[in-house]
Parts: sequence; C-alpha cells; structure tokens
Amino acid sequence: MTKKGDVISRLLQEKGVDEEILEESFPFKTKEWVELRHKHKRGGVGAKHTKNLKQINANDPNSEQIGSYNSIDGGISVKKPIKYCDFTGFHTQYQDPKTGLRYFNADFFPVVRQIPDSVRDDYLAIRKANIVLR
Repeated sequence: MTKKGDVISRLLQEKGVDEEILEESFPFKTKEWVELRHKHKRGGVGAKHTKNLKQINANDPNSEQIGSYNSIDGGISVKKPIKYCDFTGFHTQYQDPKTGLRYFNADFFPVVRQIPDSVRDDYLAIRKANIVLR
C-alpha cells in the first residue's frame, strides 16, 4: 500500500519538478517551516499525537480545571426540584409562608396553621429545612 505523499512525489518526479520549485511555492513560509515540513515527510520528527486524560493528569495533578477518573463534578442542575407534602408525601405546589411547611391541598391548610412550634420544627428537621437560632 502506497501513501498519498509517495504517489504525489513520484508523479512530480516523472514530470521533472524539483523540490526547489516546491519550496518556492511557499514564499510566505520561513525556511525553518519548510525544513520541518520535509523532516515530517521523511519521518525524521515524530508525528503529532493527542494525549489522553491520564497523560494530562500526570503532567499537572493539582489542576482543578481538568477532571479525573475518580472525581468528576457535575454542574448545577437546571431541572426544577420536585416538592413533596410534609404530611402525605404527595407532589405539592403549596407552601405555608408563615411556617414553611408544604401541604398537598387546601384541606391541610387549617391543620398546618394549628400545628405547635415543636411539631413544626420536627417536620422541618425531617426535610432538613429547619432554622436553628442560638
């Protein structure tokens, strides 16, 4: 199997085109660039390769911008959290502004307002929404 570069160079040799003419076809490039290009064609300099994540982590293990296999932090969720009733466990959209308790429907509202503070704090502690003032 022949490479594309070999075929092109063979065709150019058959037509009698020298490498000097090819170098002149890059007048905007420096001599170092042309020499480096010819070294790459001949295989003198190793080809560029991409690094995998383990190689990147080995170079800079303390970088927080690069993720690791052990800890990849997710971003902030844009999904709206599901709210549950503190009494029944059903999905709810009602919350008492005075007590902070969530209730399922209007039938629970009078019950929520009559609950003592100690019981209210227990319900909020279960949901981890209680505020402790010292």
